[in-house]
Amino acid sequence: MAEEARLKDGDDMGEGTTPSKLWARELEQAKKANKAYWKQCDDIGQKYKGQDDGASSGDDSAIPKNRKYNVLWSVMETMKPLVYYQAPKPFVGRRFNDSDPKARDASLIIERGLSCSMDNHELHDALLDARDDYLMCSRGVIWAKYSPYMQLRQGERELPDGTTESYEYEEKVYEECEWEHVLYKDFLHGAATKWKHVPWVARRVPMDREELIKRFGDEVGKKVPLTIGCSDEFKSSGATDEEKGIFAKGEVWEIWSKRKKKVYWLCPSKPEMFLDEKDDFLDLEGFFPCPRPSMGTKTNDSLMPTPDYKLWQDIAIELDELTYRIKLLTESLRVVGVYDSSAGEVMKRLMTQTMENDMIPVDSWALFSEKGGLKGAVEFLPIEQVANVLERLHRARQALTQELYEITGLSDIVRGASDPRETAAAQKIKGNFAGKRLMPKQGEMIRMADEALEIQSEIMSKHYSDETLIMISSATEVMINDQTKQPDMNRIQAALQLIRSNMRQQRIKVDEKSLIVEDAADDQNQRGQILNGISQLLSQAVPFLQQAPAAGPLLGRLLMFGVRGYPLAKSEEHAIQLSLDQLLAAPPQPQEQEQKGPSEAELQIKREELALKREELAFKREEAEKRYNIEMAKIAAESGKDREQSQNRQIENMMRKEKQDADATIRAEQVNVQRESTGNAQKIDLAKWMGERDQADDHEALKASVEQDKLSAQSDQKRYEAAFRSKADT
Repeated sequence: MAEEARLKDGDDMGEGTTPSKLWARELEQAKKANKAYWKQCDDIGQKYKGQDDGASSGDDSAIPKNRKYNVLWSVMETMKPLVYYQAPKPFVGRRFNDSDPKARDASLIIERGLSCSMDNHELHDALLDARDDYLMCSRGVIWAKYSPYMQLRQGERELPDGTTESYEYEEKVYEECEWEHVLYKDFLHGAATKWKHVPWVARRVPMDREELIKRFGDEVGKKVPLTIGCSDEFKSSGATDEEKGIFAKGEVWEIWSKRKKKVYWLCPSKPEMFLDEKDDFLDLEGFFPCPRPSMGTKTNDSLMPTPDYKLWQDIAIELDELTYRIKLLTESLRVVGVYDSSAGEVMKRLMTQTMENDMIPVDSWALFSEKGGLKGAVEFLPIEQVANVLERLHRARQALTQELYEITGLSDIVRGASDPRETAAAQKIKGNFAGKRLMPKQGEMIRMADEALEIQSEIMSKHYSDETLIMISSATEVMINDQTKQPDMNRIQAALQLIRSNMRQQRIKVDEKSLIVEDAADDQNQRGQILNGISQLLSQAVPFLQQAPAAGPLLGRLLMFGVRGYPLAKSEEHAIQLSLDQLLAAPPQPQEQEQKGPSEAELQIKREELALKREELAFKREEAEKRYNIEMAKIAAESGKDREQSQNRQIENMMRKEKQDADATIRAEQVNVQRESTGNAQKIDLAKWMGERDQADDHEALKASVEQDKLSAQSDQKRYEAAFRSKADT
């Protein structure tokens, strides 16, 4: 275009030609190029809402208004949740996922800031509207808007004469990045075959009078005519704003010129001047404040898309026609006929007054029978032909519907229907095929959401203040100094410095995490995998490190390699790395000997305990012998008395039981002594094997003493038992 070349090269524009007029011509030519596309989209929108007067071919009489088969609505509503339905979850990480603490902290701040901005759902709502335009018109557009909130402050400044004066200034108190959906007819761009070659983009921003004055000032804002939202008779006349109505707005186009690196605001009705003109104030890498639109069917020689409906509208029209014919035949499918007038009263009563099991008398029955009775008096309209045609029409409509599903890719498995006779493998194959058919459309929405997050992160990095970034990311809550337990401002400032630098793109990447698949359970799975992985590695690494301490750095790097693979571990990665560094830097602690021989003091205590045990055992044995001797003496003194034989037997039984109890007690004490002696013997042997050579003599003596005690106890037991048997025999 000549105008485009002039805008590019800055040639002589001619007398009376201004840059604003050239841009007005450029907008007008772009509107003409999009006129047919806009008309198609308008017609498709009317048909989707069921407000079209006739078929898409323009024949208003072909299909009546009251009966259509709105397959467009069905296809769109089925495709919407399959293409996009879940808000994007931002993911910001190190580009190469290596050990880069500054990049990790910077990505954490950006990611938490993006997540905070997602709470207002502006981006999600804009993507939903863009999805609808994309499916219906094959082009969806969203637009970013940086909105700083300023507040008037009072300040004082010093004058050259030494005095001070008060003045007002604006201070930025908050800022945010807003997202807006741009309707298909409110978006224009320069002619190109590839998006990277597009020279400019523009969007229409309707503004009422109050908005015009607030944005462009009182002088410029009042000159813009209100031509949107009012009747045609007021557009060109000198009607006042009150006559045009409160909903009337002015047409303002916001133009972003990549070649000039400028932004223009222009009203086509006032082409002699720009409403405003600014240099590039966002300084984005791609310049445009909008991601590449999601586009459907197009060819490589043009960026003008073709709505998908145009590719199968003939089937939709035929479905409407079949539905109309089915309606007419259904209306004619009723029981009607003619009857003999001579039997009129009888037929009338038969059709209108009779109930079940009701009989009507007939005069002149013989004559009525001669005429054939009811069969000869009435003839119904044949409906078999109508029913057959109606059945064929239903089958034809079903075949057309199936053909449409084949064209659009909506197979029965996607629509939730299946044949019960099909195998699970067959249904899986059909599901995979349907998924592949949907992947290009899903990929377009994912790509646009990805680019939108990149634009927003770039706006945050270049224009948000440090205070805003810290506030929306809660950086002071996650970046804590482990020693002071206070916010680590050095880490935060280092991360902010990287965010502001040109190295941000090389060290940080922005992406969306999940759009199609639910990720609520994925977070829980990641947390469980992180904990399980760390616990398993530590349980296996600790014994290995005790044998090979030099392998500590390698195991530490393997641990961090696994942790960095989980996005959720980003906030705890610093703490894990710090703990790991402290653990590896600590000097190895000498291992205590698991098996250690008893000391001299312990041996002496054991000797005293054994001596006490022996004395206690001897005392108990002596007491038992005394009681036994006394009782046996009583039995001997009273042995001649027959009258006391029964009592003696009872006493003897009692003494025998007491002796058995005493023997059991003695044996239990002997077992305990033997166990303690055996334990001490094992400890002595253990001390001998551990190198306690200087105590070998004492250990051997103690062992011999214990053995002697054991033999003595056994000898005493045998002697005691022999004495008892001798006395019992006597």
